[in-house]
Amino acid sequence: MIICDEKLVESMTEDYNKLAEENEDMNKEIGNLHNELSETKKENEKLKEKLDNWKYEVKCNMDEIKATKQQNNELKEALKIYISKWQQEKQTINIVEREYNLSGMEYVAQWIINSINNYGGMNDIRNILQNKKD
Repeated sequence: MIICDEKLVESMTEDYNKLAEENEDMNKEIGNLHNELSETKKENEKLKEKLDNWKYEVKCNMDEIKATKQQNNELKEALKIYISKWQQEKQTINIVEREYNLSGMEYVAQWIINSINNYGGMNDIRNILQNKKD
């Protein structure tokens, strides 16, 4: 026959109950942490998706900027050519005015009309500029 001290049994029972409560509290806390981790992972995925979309938009914008710079450079070069041609025509106008006593404005008007016609008219010029935009 085993003789037990009632106070010892009571004390051990209380300790057991406290440990059981602490264990239950820890299990609840682990469950809460697991839920928080799951929500954090979902939020992280959403943020990654937003970041990927932002990166794509930035890349598109950068491509558009590069294309615009290229178009500006092409237009600058075309302008240089037209300025050079205009300067040549200006010299020709001065010669014509001196030698033939013609109005420079008449000559310029005719030159502009001929230049437009050489490029297929204004509609072709508009189409060329529109195609460069596309």
